Formats: sequence, C-alpha cells, structure tokens
Amino acid sequence: MKCFGLYDEGDFSAAGGNQGSYEETIAPVMNALVTYRDQVKNNAKDGHQAMFKISDELRDDVLPYLGVKIEDKGQGNSSTWYSEDKNVLIKERETKIAAKEAVVAKKAAAAALDLKKKSTSGKDWYKEFESDKYTAFDPETGLPTHCVNPKAKGEDDKTRPLNPQEIKKLAMNQKKVEDKYQKWLKEQEEKKE
Repeated sequence: MKCFGLYDEGDFSAAGGNQGSYEETIAPVMNALVTYRDQVKNNAKDGHQAMFKISDELRDDVLPYLGVKIEDKGQGNSSTWYSEDKNVLIKERETKIAAKEAVVAKKAAAAALDLKKKSTSGKDWYKEFESDKYTAFDPETGLPTHCVNPKAKGEDDKTRPLNPQEIKKLAMNQKKVEDKYQKWLKEQEEKKE
C-alpha cells in the first residue's frame, strides 16, 4: 500500500505487533485495492478513459465507506488523502450524488419543456402556456379574448376584454409559434423516413 501512496511509515503498527488487529485494520483497504487492481487489469485494453473511470469509482464510491478521502490536486500534482469519519464522507457522497441528480433532472425538465413548446401549435399555445394571464379564447383561432384584470375590485371585473391592438400583438406571436411548430412537425416527418 505504501507504493500506492496510501500510507507513510508509522501509519500502521509494525507487522510484528498485534497481527490480528493489523490485518483487521488494513483488510477493507486491501480488499478495495485488490478489486481495483483486478478492474484495472480487466479494463486496460479499453484505454485511459476506462482507467480514469475506475480510479474515480475507487475514490468516490469505495474509499468513503472505508473512512478514506482522496483529494485530487490537478494534473501534474499528487493527490492527497486523509482519514475521516466514514459517516461524514458518506453524507458528502450522497450530497454530491443528489446535486448531480438535481442537475440531470433540471436538464430533463428543461428539455421536456422545450419539446412541449416546440410541439404545441400556435392555436393551443396561449391555453397551454399562458392560461394564468388569459381567461377566454377564441375557439377558432385560439387567440385570447379576455385577460386577468390586475386592477379588479370585485368578482364582476376580474377579467377584461382585450383591445384590438393587444390581440394583434398576440396574433403576431402566435404566428411565430405556429412557424416553429410547423418546422418541428416537418423534422418529425423527416425522422420517420
């Protein structure tokens, strides 16, 4: 283990000391290293990326459960290690995993929203994405006809009709949305061919 830089002189009791305790102390780390060595041998043909992945797995997924933390110091610099309460390291690991999963989930949600926007026709756009602003829609065009009245004082004036200029502006936006939708439809048809 010393050749791997995992310990220095004096980190473990001498081999002549309490042998059972010494073996019990190093057994989990040695088992991890033997498994690591086997994985390196089995994956060496796959190139350096496979080796980096296996090394990262040892650092991130194995050693924390043994109470060992390795910190990379960047290319050309030696990594450092230290002993830490394994519960603290496991908690750190779980926090990192949760953060990565949150990023993946956020990207997936953004992709799903993007797909929904692309796959929504101009006629359905305002009902799907701006129904919180508009309360009534033209059944033929899908354009809003009434909006929420922010100055409402009672039940009777919660909504107000849109004026022709507002409807014209919404129609221009609807045209852009419809163009994107038609482009998306065309792309879907081309993928089927």
